Amino acid sequence: MRFLGYVPSYAVAVSIALVILAARALSMSTPATALLALCVALSPLTAGMHGVGSIDHHFAEYMIILALMASALWWMREPDSRLAGVSTALVLGFGPAIHNGLFVLQALLLICIGFLWLRGDTVRRRSASVFALVLVVSTLAVLVPSLPFREGRFEYYLLSWFHLYVACCTAAFVVAFSWIVPR
Repeated sequence: MRFLGYVPSYAVAVSIALVILAARALSMSTPATALLALCVALSPLTAGMHGVGSIDHHFAEYMIILALMASALWWMREPDSRLAGVSTALVLGFGPAIHNGLFVLQALLLICIGFLWLRGDTVRRRSASVFALVLVVSTLAVLVPSLPFREGRFEYYLLSWFHLYVACCTAAFVVAFSWIVPR
């Protein structure tokens, strides 16, 4: 129990590292990145979520959101990178394992990719295809142990076929954005 009580506190380093990765993906200067990392480290939000004994899903949700931000920004910066697409898909696919409502993060990614598409800058076909495959497979890996999924139920509040449906729709839209050229 002593170890578990300190897990959220040790996760502060991961949160700060994810913020630094996002800052680097945005091409922020080193002083600005250091200031951002310091602000996150000293934030009352960070202290509250990463406090000793604060074992709940909120610090993990926070880290999933930071991981999505870092990986998606990396992918948008390097649209050819299959590794960036895979990391983004893994974060989105495993997100519902932390909280079933984290599927909604897929909508944020679609909005960003949609804006890039309207601008004429899309993710590349191979990268989008790999993203789609990894998203569906990682979502399936999270859903297989779920009883509602195995019973064939389609529910919002439990891990079910609904989450696979959302992942498949996200995968299809990302692939479509990579194939259809905006006018």
